Amino acid sequence: MNSKINLLIVDDEETLRLHLKKEFLRKDYEVHEAGEGQAALNILKEHHIDVVLLDLVMPGLSGLDALKEIKANYPLVEVIVLTGNATIDTAIASMKLGAYDYLMKPYNIAELSMIIERAHNHALLSRDSQRLQHELARQAKFEDFIHGDEKMKSVFKLIEKVAPTNSTVLLYGETGTGKELAAKSIHKNSNRKENSFIAVDCGALQDTLLESELFGHERGAFTGAIRDKQGLIEVADSGTLFLDEIGDISPAMQVKLLRFLESGEYRMVGSTRVLKIDVRIIAATNRNLERIVKEGRFREDLYYRLNVVKIEIPPLRERKDDIMPLAEHFLKKYNSSLGRHIKGISKDAEEKLLSYAWPGNVRELENAIE
Repeated sequence: MNSKINLLIVDDEETLRLHLKKEFLRKDYEVHEAGEGQAALNILKEHHIDVVLLDLVMPGLSGLDALKEIKANYPLVEVIVLTGNATIDTAIASMKLGAYDYLMKPYNIAELSMIIERAHNHALLSRDSQRLQHELARQAKFEDFIHGDEKMKSVFKLIEKVAPTNSTVLLYGETGTGKELAAKSIHKNSNRKENSFIAVDCGALQDTLLESELFGHERGAFTGAIRDKQGLIEVADSGTLFLDEIGDISPAMQVKLLRFLESGEYRMVGSTRVLKIDVRIIAATNRNLERIVKEGRFREDLYYRLNVVKIEIPPLRERKDDIMPLAEHFLKKYNSSLGRHIKGISKDAEEKLLSYAWPGNVRELENAIE
């Protein structure tokens, strides 16, 4: 590991500090220096530092207190403690606080250089390990969302960017492209992840039933309403409500949904009581909403309320590089859930999978593998 070492020397003895600075500049280190602990902490705020040489006995903030602050705020910075007033107790105390090593004055420059280089290599390894852990954690959050193809990588980046916000999202894509999976990925990586994700297929429900499902109803609101029923909007409070096939809802439902999106307020069917809910809306459609807005079949104001962030999920035939990773993912999934032991996909099967157009997209591929 040969990247340049960024060194901070902290010692109240100016002559010693400047001598060390001269020695390590000669070795092509980037060197900063401070005469007391608080000044060292200020430098750490402003500059990237790999290794700190820290004297324990200084005016103001003590060396041990400075060490404590450094490790609390910059845990990946390695600290080598130097002192002329050493006792076994101070050595143990500094190591317990996270010092990389401990040297007594006077010390040999060659030995100190060797320890600094070891500490620097350790700092680099720690940073690499942390980056790897962060990347693995990030991938785990999106583990079901396969995105090897370049088109899907851009979709993934947009999902990753929008997930932590509260923005309303409109997902476009053919049936079976994975719109609900994308919605779940947004939810799982949002601040609402500990609360409910509720999916509603708007295209599968009649108008009156959809209204009752979304907003709930009071007893006696209509024939068969023998008890109060909580709406899915309320169930999703503080979470995410996924409205699939939003382009299929009636003009009357469009008005009710628009009112809710504008105010966060709604009434249960048969009730005059106004309820207020905090829920994030993610909508999806396989239709061209812009066209049906122009045709007068979908409200323009509702369209703009929904279309705050637009994400288009390409069909599987346009992302060939995803077919085999998806197939292998589904094979592993069904091997586990169905107790199978299929070792892999043959070359002949792979050719057939890659040459097929997949009109049913990811859903059809999953069914084929199952």
